[in-house]
Amino acid sequence: MPAGAPLFPSPGFASVGGTQTRTTDGWPTTVHDNRASTQPIITDLLTTTAGPDHSTPHAFGGHPTAGGQTNSGVWKVYGRSTVGINRGYADGHVEQSPPGQILWQHQGASACTQFY
Repeated sequence: MPAGAPLFPSPGFASVGGTQTRTTDGWPTTVHDNRASTQPIITDLLTTTAGPDHSTPHAFGGHPTAGGQTNSGVWKVYGRSTVGINRGYADGHVEQSPPGQILWQHQGASACTQFY
């Protein structure tokens, strides 16, 4: 990746790949960045694939309680009706988040929406 290129899925990536983000927070750049404790850098996959669907109950993945599967690009995602996801942060902490705390975060040009 060229120096200065936006990191996916930061708001700056919209001009490159058509990604829309819910916030303008961007990614932490070091473990000492203020966002290191508030912006997850890794999560369980939770996604919708039917257009700009920002509804968590429609998503596949996470810690599912019901069956079903969908394809999201190269990934096959199993299960619906999540009871939560794990979110990992650059400062080293991990938290489990119930459905009421999970929000859509970015929507790709291919119309899949990711949640965390």
